[in-house]
Amino acid sequence: MFYRNVAAGVLALSLIFTSGLASAESLLDEVKARGTVKIGLRKDFPPVGFIDRDGSWVGTEIDFAHYVAEKLGVELEMVEVISKTKIPLLLNGNIDILMAASNPTRERAKIVDFTQPYQIDGQTILVRKDSGITTLDDLANHKVGTVQGSLDGDQLVKRQPTAELVYFQEYPNAVLALQSGRVDAVTTSYSVLAKFAAQDDNLVVMPKTFRPDPFVMIIRQDDSKWRLALEDIIMSAMDDGTLKKIHEKYIGGALTVEPDMWADYYKK
Repeated sequence: MFYRNVAAGVLALSLIFTSGLASAESLLDEVKARGTVKIGLRKDFPPVGFIDRDGSWVGTEIDFAHYVAEKLGVELEMVEVISKTKIPLLLNGNIDILMAASNPTRERAKIVDFTQPYQIDGQTILVRKDSGITTLDDLANHKVGTVQGSLDGDQLVKRQPTAELVYFQEYPNAVLALQSGRVDAVTTSYSVLAKFAAQDDNLVVMPKTFRPDPFVMIIRQDDSKWRLALEDIIMSAMDDGTLKKIHEKYIGGALTVEPDMWADYYKK
């Protein structure tokens, strides 16, 4: 489900997160002069970003990143990131924009800036069909796989404190651990877990999400000119149907995030 359907969530974002004043020279000018934009993206997170059977790097954010570069009038340079490395790579200047299914949080707002969301997902869990696990309550004293640097594990433990987190470098490794019985569940975005479940009849996704999962572009602070340029591109992608087409291409249907979940999201 994309931003137009979650205006309430975006309003909350605008109230909570503010950017600094524009710097003397915006990154927008540098990117245009350079002729390339470096965007941090994932390869381990289908349908957001993954390697297909032909060996091509594809996904919802890959398509959208090409759209962003086209709107900026520059070439796209895709830089692979994982949860553990993505914020440092942005702060070090290795990338200009961080996408990579990244969430806005109060803690991150201390060091980076955010655009409005371009996609809204929801966090849930993936389990084995024969596990008997159907709710977060069932995860009491069970092992849950997540990845290093992700917010998902912490968010789950806030709702099920007795769950034991097991960390992996990438999501496919976490799913392999689930399949082999080394963990009892894996937690992250619904659309991502649904893709893994579609590849294994022995796995199932808990259909009810327990936390909104907004995807935003993350940039360095104090560059409102750059942020506003990116937000204008997001709005264009909504208005011309690009985001809708990308969603239908890789995901299909619509994910429902209950409005009252937003208040809970911003408390966490």
